[in-house]
Amino acid sequence: MSFTTFYGAGADMAEVIAALTAVGAENVYSLGKCNVSGGCTIPGGAPNTFVFGFKGVGGTVVGGEVPEPATLTLLGAGLAGIGAMLRRRKAA
Repeated sequence: MSFTTFYGAGADMAEVIAALTAVGAENVYSLGKCNVSGGCTIPGGAPNTFVFGFKGVGGTVVGGEVPEPATLTLLGAGLAGIGAMLRRRKAA
């Protein structure tokens, strides 16, 4: 079995998805953004979106987007707040 890998960067997510589509990459890819201030920018100052994709791997795509840490923190805080409300209501 053989497969092709693609890697590179673009100005934003739409640009790298368009590039993956143009080369016929499958829906198996990983995107990333640099968060180093001033360290990973393209001309004009926009941060890059990095991509690593595949063609010829076959099978079924497993998983999906990974939530950001801030999203998970917000979800945890909301669940803790609901738990505290229920506990206070139960004690009263």
